Amino acid sequence: MSRHLGLRMIYLLREIKARSGIEDIADLTETQVRSLPPELSALLQERFDPALVRDRALPLREFGALWSELIVQGVEFLGCVPAAERTTLADEDLVDTPRKELTGSPPSSASPPSRDGWTARAHWSTTDGAAPQGSCRRPNSPD
Repeated sequence: MSRHLGLRMIYLLREIKARSGIEDIADLTETQVRSLPPELSALLQERFDPALVRDRALPLREFGALWSELIVQGVEFLGCVPAAERTTLADEDLVDTPRKELTGSPPSSASPPSRDGWTARAHWSTTDGAAPQGSCRRPNSPD
């Protein structure tokens, strides 16, 4: 998940808030923006280079803590949804058995699962044929 741009942006926005001593990003003043390092203040412009988010090295421990915090929040929010109306999908299962995971009926579904179309053609390419370890690298991935 370290490549997930949304999570990376959440991390960077939290860093901006922490450095500026604010609770809400909307409360940033021009003075506070100017006091930020250029790679952070650039994120607050109307347009910015996506590489500022995509290519920035993030501390693994702190990024992992953010990921865990968001998972815990998500599970808490899902606790409000009746069990019969929700399902679980794990990345590992999707990688190992994509057709099974993508063609199963959602809970309380009135329609049968799709056996044709994109779900029937779903597959996961790995560089070495092994999953899930091999799925860590996508074909044509820079790393």
